[in-house]
Amino acid sequence: MIDLKFLRENPETVKQNIKNKFQDHKLPLVDEVIELDAKARKAKQEADALRANRNSISKQIGALMGQGKKEEAMALKEQVQKDAVRLAELETIEKELSEKITKIMMAIPNIIDPSVPIGKDDSSNEDIISRLEHNLKGIPPVSSMVDEGLTPLKITERLLAGFSFDTLDEQQAIYRCDCSKERVERALISLGREELKKLMEEQETTEVCCHFCNNKYVFSRKDLERLLQPKK
Repeated sequence: MIDLKFLRENPETVKQNIKNKFQDHKLPLVDEVIELDAKARKAKQEADALRANRNSISKQIGALMGQGKKEEAMALKEQVQKDAVRLAELETIEKELSEKITKIMMAIPNIIDPSVPIGKDDSSNEDIISRLEHNLKGIPPVSSMVDEGLTPLKITERLLAGFSFDTLDEQQAIYRCDCSKERVERALISLGREELKKLMEEQETTEVCCHFCNNKYVFSRKDLERLLQPKK
């Protein structure tokens, strides 16, 4: 989905992108989003001002009550109540506008990469998609190509066979598993107290193996007892 800020600042670019995809019927959506976004931002601005004012008045009420000026404090409380009603209305408006904007934004096509050729009509773009789909059907799983010793560049060449492309950057690919003893502990806790007690009764130690990196974590009965203790 296109970034809302980008659309707000570059409406003509977004419209041209829609034209490049031959989806001219979606052009009005750009102006509709901008209009709804302006309303949403205005509602948010008013809501933020009311929240700030509420905080300020609350402090004044406390001070007045401390000075024994009950009537003045009550008058301010009434103002706070009125503002609360308006604030609730604005929050509802914000939510409704946000939902409408998101729904429309989902229908606006993403920006085409500059390297992608633009056809003369929609059928040309369909030809590009067909060629990519054909290439995808003809290549084996990525894992198989890696086993064959193919580099990421060679894999890309297979995928984009028949297309010209430029390599903009290269980075070394590394494997890193983010498993940890803390995560395994949370997984054990999720089994429930009865299951943990059963593990403690049946064996001296409990071993958990990560299926991604094969790292093993060993828990003693004392470790499991600690997991059963309520969090402070």
